[in-house]
Amino acid sequence: MPRFNPFNTARVYRHESSLKLLAVSGLYKIFSYNGVASTVTSMMTSSSLARYAAEITVLPQFCLRATADSIKSLAFGLKAKYSIRSIPDPISEEASTLADRKFNLKEKIQCIAFAAKINNKSKCKRQGNTVMFVPLKITSIVCPETLEKVTTVLNKLSDQSSDIDILETRLEKEYPDLMSDIEYDIQYVMKICRVAKKANISIVIDAEQSNRQPAIEFIGRQLARQMNTLGDTPTVYQTYQMYLVKNMDVIIREMEIAEKEGYVYAVSLVRGAYRTLERERERKYGIRILHRCKDNTDDAYDDMVMTLLERIANRGRISVILATHNTESVTRAVSTMERLGISTDHPGVHLAQLKGIADHLTVSLGEAGYNVHKQYAFGSFDDVMPFLIRRLNENKDVYGAMQLDRQLIATELQRRFSATENAQKEKYSYYGEQGWR
Repeated sequence: MPRFNPFNTARVYRHESSLKLLAVSGLYKIFSYNGVASTVTSMMTSSSLARYAAEITVLPQFCLRATADSIKSLAFGLKAKYSIRSIPDPISEEASTLADRKFNLKEKIQCIAFAAKINNKSKCKRQGNTVMFVPLKITSIVCPETLEKVTTVLNKLSDQSSDIDILETRLEKEYPDLMSDIEYDIQYVMKICRVAKKANISIVIDAEQSNRQPAIEFIGRQLARQMNTLGDTPTVYQTYQMYLVKNMDVIIREMEIAEKEGYVYAVSLVRGAYRTLERERERKYGIRILHRCKDNTDDAYDDMVMTLLERIANRGRISVILATHNTESVTRAVSTMERLGISTDHPGVHLAQLKGIADHLTVSLGEAGYNVHKQYAFGSFDDVMPFLIRRLNENKDVYGAMQLDRQLIATELQRRFSATENAQKEKYSYYGEQGWR
């Protein structure tokens, strides 16, 4: 099995044609210009031609149409070619009405059932399930206003005590109506988790804005206590955005709670996806929410990865998904795993990237035997494109990964053209010496 080497372009792109690589490189170049993502959005709403162009170029690179055949084809292809697993993500935006939330509930359960069918039909059983994770945006199932109210109360109570047991007790006693509202919504999330557990699939709860996140963490903790039993694959993963200043302390606290209460602590680490909104909130309320610069966020991310991997190496009851397109972070994580003696296929360590981005990382990790996953959004064009544009606008690491991808593609194309030219020279040299026969 080859070692992890994301710069071996001959291996990374061996299944891609030169024409495909040229097209992808051109698309990355377009998105490298400042503000182009927002421009694409406005053009799609005003021009049917621009919409059609995006539908045949941008959409296939980063997302999928909501057809069973396209999803199965990609999932089976990634697993067979590169040992990469899939994270199918049916786009569900936040829902303000109960009818919308019930519709999203039904859609998510159907997605889990479909993922289970993919696993049952997989031809690569020796490497485990083709689909292990399904993301969940809590505000598509739980009323956003309720989350914001619970967050406000939790922030108020946490100013008086940092003890989670005390906070939860006071929340139940002093705000019974609010608890009734949140528990009503939690039952729907629990239904999703029970279906997922039965299908041996884990739910990854997305992180959201800071004015909702404490309530989401509260829900995640309640679910993990019931679903992440020791000895079983954890069903509930909680996502943390490491651009938030407080999250180093929050994760350590949650690890200690899980250890004390005896359940598996499952966490997904990302850098963050709501930077613009959080900066506005900082200016409005005069509070510090985010790290001051990207370097600080990078350090926080890498430090947290180190802490979690050390806990895992010491037989901690932890499972982690390192969701990043940052080559340095992935390389450091791989080096740390080697140093700590954590096997490449350790069931508690997973890595993930979005479809169409940082393929040099995903392919290299898969071929080196790591548990790596590609997440791909699927749905109608009108659902998928706003989601994609928002990701591109907010995530600097995505842009950085695209530019590195362009450089690697250029290296590979140069290698191919040079190899072709040399082969032609050898051919003509041979016939020049031997004559035609």
